[in-house]
Amino acid sequence: MRFLLPLTCVLSLGLLTQCASHKVAKDTAAPNAADAAKVQKKGWFSQNKPDTAADTKPEEKKDEKKEEEKKPQKTEAERIAEAKKNMVPGVAKRIDINLSTQRGKLLQGGKELYSFAVCSGKKSTPTPTGSYSILEKDRHHSSNLYPNSPMPYFMRLTWDGVGLHQGPMRSRPSSHGCIRLSRSTAAFLFSVCPGGTSVKVHK
Repeated sequence: MRFLLPLTCVLSLGLLTQCASHKVAKDTAAPNAADAAKVQKKGWFSQNKPDTAADTKPEEKKDEKKEEEKKPQKTEAERIAEAKKNMVPGVAKRIDINLSTQRGKLLQGGKELYSFAVCSGKKSTPTPTGSYSILEKDRHHSSNLYPNSPMPYFMRLTWDGVGLHQGPMRSRPSSHGCIRLSRSTAAFLFSVCPGGTSVKVHK
C-alpha cells in the first residue's frame, strides 16, 4: 500500500500534466489558425504570389510606348520622298485644307499621300471656305495688295487674291486670307499639283 499510493499520485499527476499540455496546444493552435485565415483573407500574402499577366500588362505597354518614342521620326524630306514614291501616275490629286485644325492633306484616289501644317487667315481677314481649283501658278509671285510681300510658289484659288503660297508660319491663323505653307511644303505641292487641281477649304 505504501508503494501503491505514491505510484497512483504519480500517474494522476502525469495525466493532469498531459491534459494541461493538450489544452495549451489546442488554445495556441486555434488563434494561429484564425490569424492565418485573417491574413489570407486580407491578402497579406499576395506579395509572395507570382506576377500574373494582368499585373505585367501595363508594364509591357509602357515598354512598348518607350520603344515607339525611341524610334526616329521621319524628316520632312523623307515624308515628301515617300509621298512621291506612293503617287500613281495619271490619277488626279486633290488638296484638303482644314481651317479648324490648321492642317492640310494631299490626297490621291482617296488615299492620303502627305499631311502638312497651314497658317490661314486671321479673324479680320478670314480664309473663305469652299471648293476651288488652282487657277494659276507663279513661282516668284508678289502681292498686288500688300507691298513688299513676296509669295513664292503661289497657287491661286480666287481672282481676288486668295491662294496657297510659302509664308511665315504661326501657331494660329494670322494671314490676310491666303493659306501659308512652309517652304518645303509649298515647293512640293507646287511641283506635283498642276493647274486645275481641286482644293477644298473647310472648317
